[in-house]
Amino acid sequence: MPMFILVGMGGLLVLLGVSISPHGSEAIIAAIFIFVFNILLCLKLDHAPPPVWKAVRSAPKFIWRQLVGLLKMADPNKNFIHTEHKKMVSVDDVLEK
Repeated sequence: MPMFILVGMGGLLVLLGVSISPHGSEAIIAAIFIFVFNILLCLKLDHAPPPVWKAVRSAPKFIWRQLVGLLKMADPNKNFIHTEHKKMVSVDDVLEK
């Protein structure tokens, strides 16, 4: 599952949690904050190059476009090419490689 959907679902859970139990939703907010902070800290400690930081800054725009594209898609069965995920390989073919 794409990361933007997981983070978006976390955001929806926060909104739902605030209406149900304001104190309980603090844990979800803290978990999302720690998740984002951890990614940024890892990039800083690893001395990520400037193009990576540029990509991080443009991530919200990317997420928004992905969400809009997901909602605009009318018929996913028609818009995607379904691929076959099986390949017949014999033992002899594997041993030759």
